Amino acid sequence: MLELLLPLTVGARIVLASRAQARDPDAIAAPVRDETVDMVQATPTTRRLLGGGRALPASCRRWCGGEALAPDLARDLAGSAGPVRASTL
Repeated sequence: MLELLLPLTVGARIVLASRAQARDPDAIAAPVRDETVDMVQATPTTRRLLGGGRALPASCRRWCGGEALAPDLARDLAGSAGPVRASTL
C-alpha cells in the first residue's frame, strides 16, 4: 500500500494498469509512454512478461517486488543501470 500512497504525498500521479493490461506487455508499455510515467513497480512475473523491462522507455525507473525473485531475473536487475537493493523476510 505504501507504493500507492507515498507518491501522492509529494504530488505525484499514479497510473494503474487494468487486469486486462496486466496480461499484455504492449498494453502495459503503452500507458507508460503515453502518460510519461517515470517509475514502474511490478512483480517479477510482470517484469518477465515485459522482457525484463526492456519494453519500457530507458528513462523509466523499474522497481520489482512482491514475490520471489528468480536468480536469472536478479542478475538482469543487477546488470541494469542504477542501484539495486534486495531484501528477504
